[in-house]
This record gives sequence, C-alpha cells and structure tokens, in this order.
Amino acid sequence: VSTQSTGPKIMMRVLLRYLCVLAILGLGTVSPKLEADRCINSRMNGCPDGFGPVDNSWAFFVFAQTWGGSFCQDGCCTVKPIGFTIHGLWPNYAGSGRRQNPVGSNIVNNDGSPSCCQVNFNIKAAISKIERDFKSDLASYWPVLKRPGFYDYEFSKHGSCAMTLFKTPEDYFRATLGLRKKVDLLKILAAKGIVPDKSTTYTYSSVIAAIKQSSLGVKPVLSCTDDNQLSEIRLCVSKDLSLSLIDCPPYLSSSCPNQFSFPPLGSSQTQINTKATFSKPRINR
Repeated sequence: VSTQSTGPKIMMRVLLRYLCVLAILGLGTVSPKLEADRCINSRMNGCPDGFGPVDNSWAFFVFAQTWGGSFCQDGCCTVKPIGFTIHGLWPNYAGSGRRQNPVGSNIVNNDGSPSCCQVNFNIKAAISKIERDFKSDLASYWPVLKRPGFYDYEFSKHGSCAMTLFKTPEDYFRATLGLRKKVDLLKILAAKGIVPDKSTTYTYSSVIAAIKQSSLGVKPVLSCTDDNQLSEIRLCVSKDLSLSLIDCPPYLSSSCPNQFSFPPLGSSQTQINTKATFSKPRINR
C-alpha cells in the first residue's frame, strides 16, 4: 500500500480536528468571509403565498420597536442603529390564538395578526415612492438593518391589512413614523435608571413600570432573545386615526424572563458589514 496518498490525508484530518477544537474553545478566529456567509441579502417576501381578502375584523395595532444592541449581535446589520428603531405597525385581533382570514388560505401570525390583505394598487411602486419621499425619516427611525425589501415586506404582510383605516400607504408610513417620533423609549427608560449596560441586568417589572409611569402611561409587551437580552418593546395603539396608546391586553404575552440584560449598541457585535455579499441564512428582520 502506498503511503504517498494516505499520509497527506491523515495530516489533513488531524489539522481539521485541531481547527475544530480551536473553534469550539473559542481560540480560533473567524475570517470576515466566513462571518459574512452567516448572513443573507436576498430580498424579503412577506406574502410568498399571495394575498387574501380584505379583513377589517382586527381590533387594535401593535407598534413594535427593535433594540439594535441585541438584534445586531450576529454581525449581519448593514447599518448601526441609533436608539430603538421601528419594526412595524401591525393590525391585531382581539383575543388570543390563531385564525384565518374570512376567505382564502392566508394564515395569520402567531400573535393574532391578519396578514397579506388584497389592495387595489401596486405595492412595489408605492414603496419605491415612499422610500424616496420619506428617505430621511426612514433612515433615522425605520432603517433597513439587515435584508433588503424590508419596507415592502412590512407593508405587504401587515400594512396591507391596515388599508381599511388609512387611505394610502403614504398615510400608513407617515403615521408609523409619527408614533416613533413621539415615543422615545430610550429616553423614557433612562429617566428611571434603565440604560444599556453589558454588565447589568434589569427586572421585567422595573421596565414595565418605567414605561407605565412615564408620560406614555400604558403597559407594553417586552420581547427578549433566547439568551435573555431585551430585543423589542411593543406598544398597543387604538384602531382609529388618533392612534392613541392603550394598555396591551394580557393575552399578548412577554417573552422576557424576570431578569434580563439590555446590551449597549455594538457591545458584543462582530464588525458591522458594509458590503452586501452575504449568502447563507441567518436571523431575519
């Protein structure tokens, strides 16, 4: 048996095992290329199964704001957010559980939101105009943190079902941006001593109380990552053009434990990616 071919193979196996051990122990470094490959840049599609009928049976909105300190820790964000940024404004049914649109096959989200309602205009054309007309406000308050097509995704999936209240998609985006301008969660939390800090944990009750006792005066819903970091704060909003803040009902449950962290922006992130060269799946925005 020749050793000329088996020798290099054995050495390669040993080298690969050594590299795996280093990776497991956290002693090795990950190249920017491998880091980038963990992300994706394919355009988001909020309604892959198409659109269903108009549904006006929802009862209120959920206004969700994302915290980039936790959301961007995977290194897949293409911009660095400043403060809490808009995730979306979602029509929501009264009561818990899942249900279907009155006719058709489009299933609503787990939290009871209607999705993908038929509209009488071209969504892509409308979003293109909105991206031009609201460019500055979108960059400040509603940036695309990861995948392209985010505004199209949010409007197609959620905003389309709010067209029973708003006359145009511009009205929907204007109203959503207006809410964010009025609601500075970072400032509200800081007033109660709750600030992003990598070595501090906060209690669920203290964050809820900070918002409830502020000028907002309402009870929010908190969302945390699997490793107990604050990732999102959701406020509930009335189903009328006043868009008044209201207490979120108890069936909108929090995913945060009794204690969790509030990581600073960029505290544990890998380097923010500036080139859209990603290819493999990662967390969606």
